[in-house]
Amino acid sequence: GVIKVISKENPTAKVYVAVNMVKSKEEGEQVFERLMMVAEKFLQFPLEPLGMIFYDQNVPKAVKQQQPFSLTHPESKASLSVLRIAQ
Repeated sequence: GVIKVISKENPTAKVYVAVNMVKSKEEGEQVFERLMMVAEKFLQFPLEPLGMIFYDQNVPKAVKQQQPFSLTHPESKASLSVLRIAQ
């Protein structure tokens, strides 16, 4: 995947990971930990946590409306998650 290509093309690069569609902070941390362990074991390439984007039922609604969810639902879990990552 993308991480493998980056690790080969630019082994000193820092790769930041945002875990998407998590239902809880614990789930997001577990997903990142598993991904980090696989990257370390098979690629000897570290990953950095960027954050997590929580699952939000408003996202598919915004997709159907062909509108950015951050505009249609600015106070939703997903919008606030993206805002936290951006800051």
